[in-house]
Amino acid sequence: MSRPRGRLITLINSNMKKMLSVDYGESWIGLAISDSENKIALPYKIITNDNFVKQLKDICEQEDIGKIVVGLPLALSGEETEQTKEVKNVVETLKREFTIPIEVEDERMTSKLASAVVKGKKEDASAAAIILQSYLDRRG
Repeated sequence: MSRPRGRLITLINSNMKKMLSVDYGESWIGLAISDSENKIALPYKIITNDNFVKQLKDICEQEDIGKIVVGLPLALSGEETEQTKEVKNVVETLKREFTIPIEVEDERMTSKLASAVVKGKKEDASAAAIILQSYLDRRG
């Protein structure tokens, strides 16, 4: 007895969890979220750095997040900077605090691209969306 293929695909897709992207900054943290099929990244919101782990936990629970992708700031040459080291420390904190996978994505040029599209604090969420879209596209 064979199963209809379309139903199986629908069941697999309905179990996908969304992804959350983090563009970490000293004052503001831009967030983006994927659609339920993990194909499109959309700016989500901007949170403050105060108690950001709790804020992320609340968002992950509310939005049914299955993975967090953190933008990794590197110099244009690919070398690490002081900001890279700070973000790596944040990533380690997230790995201790969360049970879902935490991954990093190169974020070179995302802030410049985001600022070309939007202005103000919304740039942070747009940069997070660019980081997440890059990650989603690379996964194919």
